[in-house]
Amino acid sequence: MIVPELQWMLAGERMSRGFVLYTQTWTDVGPLAGLFYWLLDALFGRSQLAYQITAFLLVILQAVFFNFSLRRNNIYPERSNIPLLLYVLCMGLFFDFFTLSPMLMGVTFLLLALDGAFIHISETAGNDEVFSIGFYIGVATLFYAPLGIFIIYILVSFLLLAATGIRKYFLMLFGFAFAMGLTGLFFYMINGLQELYFSWLSHLLEFRKIYYISIIEFLLIASPLLALLTIASLQLVGGDTRFIHYQIRCQQTVFLWLVAAGVCLLIAPELAPYQLIIIVPGVVFFGTHFFLLVRKGWMADVAFGVLFCAVLFINFSNIFPIVSTKSWVDLSDFTITSAPETTAVKGKKVLVAGDNPAPYLYNTPATPYLQWKLAQRHFNNLDDYQIVTEIYENFRKDLPDVIVDQQGKVKTLFNRIPALARYYTQEGDSLIYTRRKASR
Repeated sequence: MIVPELQWMLAGERMSRGFVLYTQTWTDVGPLAGLFYWLLDALFGRSQLAYQITAFLLVILQAVFFNFSLRRNNIYPERSNIPLLLYVLCMGLFFDFFTLSPMLMGVTFLLLALDGAFIHISETAGNDEVFSIGFYIGVATLFYAPLGIFIIYILVSFLLLAATGIRKYFLMLFGFAFAMGLTGLFFYMINGLQELYFSWLSHLLEFRKIYYISIIEFLLIASPLLALLTIASLQLVGGDTRFIHYQIRCQQTVFLWLVAAGVCLLIAPELAPYQLIIIVPGVVFFGTHFFLLVRKGWMADVAFGVLFCAVLFINFSNIFPIVSTKSWVDLSDFTITSAPETTAVKGKKVLVAGDNPAPYLYNTPATPYLQWKLAQRHFNNLDDYQIVTEIYENFRKDLPDVIVDQQGKVKTLFNRIPALARYYTQEGDSLIYTRRKASR
């Protein structure tokens, strides 16, 4: 299991226990992603299998729809199911592509928006379709905040590549604002608008990134996709393609998609392999051009075989290390390991005061402080009386059985709140504080 996946499950689990997102569950998952995780937990509990099956079905749905969209909109000189096959293959690049990430869920709605963009470029879209494009991008943003950059992408695309009246621009922006506004209204009604901003949006403005893998490792994992994209681009630029004007504008639109995807990766608050999902539609779009236009059939067969082998190697070498992968990708910060701190406590309500959520694996999260990067807002300001009061209230409402003090903050906390300290005892010199039996 990867670290973000556990955090998504914990958010859904805590919400299913009746704790409201953001106000009582401090997590940076998008509002709709949190809603989806809550629904899965309510149906299946904390089941990794349920999450992965759902992700697999979502990938198949995306592949089928993207293939349908490209065929319906006559993107290529001939109709083909190559995009379907290529999409599924590219989504198998790394094992975490089949985790139910907010990025994966958000891309589903971006594909709907892209389909609407193709229709608009063909000058057959009405007002409803233009409104829907903005609305779909708004929904995608509510799953994963950095995807909001695509509203700028679509505006620029229409400005440069399509005859779009000013009224339609406002309709598209209204569709985007409508999705965002409904969410804002809900949290305003429950007095959680400030928490919505703090947990979900504020970290984007801080430009601080969590590196689960290094940039070099990220690029190495992306190399098969980038190689196919480069070859396909050269084929389009240098080949005798004879596309009609509409198809060329669609190609330019998807090129701008890839530019927006790059910006999305830059502003994202974390760097992980599954974020490459955002470039898969663009790679499939241009990769299909290569396989359809290459004149020598054996070249297409060789290219597909190389891509297939590269995907197998990158994906499965991390699971079945026939060739050691430690020299090119380090997943120690990305995956939950069976370390002693993971298995030392089981079946308890736990608070982890630190970045490593592994102790939650066999336990239930207690208090709103689900993610340490958000909890630091309180734990780094223990001299503030108002904050100390809020911490005490948060503990009192959901008292942990065990506190894992990874950052060494608990002693200072207990000094500030003696009424809280009397509930706990430290186990020797360890990082673990357990609740006294008399206080249960």
